[in-house]
Amino acid sequence: MLGGILVGFCLAGYASYELGESGDIRTAAKWARFVQARCAAEPTLRPEYGGPPRDVYYIILDEYGRADDMKRTFGYDNSSFIRYLTKKGFYVAEKSASNYLATYPSLSSSLNMDYLDSIAKQEGLKTIDFHASLGCMIRDSTVSRLFRRAGYKYVSISSGWQLTDRIRADVFKRAGGLNEFERLLVDYSMLGVYQAPILNSYRKHTDYQFEQIPEIGRMKQPTFAFVHIVCPHRPFVYDADGELPADTWPPPGVSEAAHYRAHYTAQVQYVNKKVCEMVDKLLTNSTVTPIIILQGDHGFQPDADPKYTATKSGRRSGCKLRSAILNAYYLPDGGNKLLYPSISPVNSFRVVFNRYFGANYDLLEDRTYDVRLSRSNMVTEFKRVDD
Repeated sequence: MLGGILVGFCLAGYASYELGESGDIRTAAKWARFVQARCAAEPTLRPEYGGPPRDVYYIILDEYGRADDMKRTFGYDNSSFIRYLTKKGFYVAEKSASNYLATYPSLSSSLNMDYLDSIAKQEGLKTIDFHASLGCMIRDSTVSRLFRRAGYKYVSISSGWQLTDRIRADVFKRAGGLNEFERLLVDYSMLGVYQAPILNSYRKHTDYQFEQIPEIGRMKQPTFAFVHIVCPHRPFVYDADGELPADTWPPPGVSEAAHYRAHYTAQVQYVNKKVCEMVDKLLTNSTVTPIIILQGDHGFQPDADPKYTATKSGRRSGCKLRSAILNAYYLPDGGNKLLYPSISPVNSFRVVFNRYFGANYDLLEDRTYDVRLSRSNMVTEFKRVDD
């Protein structure tokens, strides 16, 4: 009986998600016209350094928090991973924060190099639908269109999450075994505890993404690759050694916050291992030194901090935890000199286009916003939370 209720809940959520994402065709068409006109007004990107075009990799590690906050919140020292990145030539922005506190607005902003209220004004929108509008901004972005105009092939790898599984890429690599309904079962129901095959599909899917990214470097045409890896975000399907934990979900008597604290850093350690393997292979497979951005879309859960409270000051500190992210750049031939400790995702491609493609974008102020929603999932307010 309980299982049936949970399955029904997931099916209802899945149907709602489908309707929200694909129901508003007019929104998608309006966005397509807007982003096409926006890109047409920009000069065509051209490599500035005189050599063959560099492949560009934008890799999102979902809910990957910043090292200082991991140390403060979990007592976990992530410095060995940070040292690996810096020795490889990455610049790690040690004070970086996401521009928004959730995946939808965060990726919508970074992939369009602007803040959402500014985009809405340019597009003539009085309101933004959290699912339809932001989903369109991610699936058909300014960044991907500018790369295509420059002769790049747009490549993506299935995330197992529909928001980033509907990317309008030229090459879309899809892993077998995991579908959206299975992901919902794992994410939103305790059925995940009893469904080892589903959990293993989730693991197989994530491993497939890490394995396939270096293969993109073998393509002959220059590529812009956007890959959203839904990890170290829950569900916790890896321990530090890559094995399936005994308690993917909180056992009786253990709060979600306590369970999160017990498992988050273990999953981070496994992700670190896979990132190191991926970067080593990617640099080996690339005939031209690539550009790589490793970035969290937002930080970890605020209530992972035992000191978190629901008071006004507690919520404020929670926003800071939620926004503090890993943000690492591999920008060869002096590109790192344009970076700074607090650079945020909204400026990532402004720097890349300026340094390597002859663009002249102004850098925006690095800000963080919370998004307030109505009951109908319309954005009612962008509230700044970093001032």
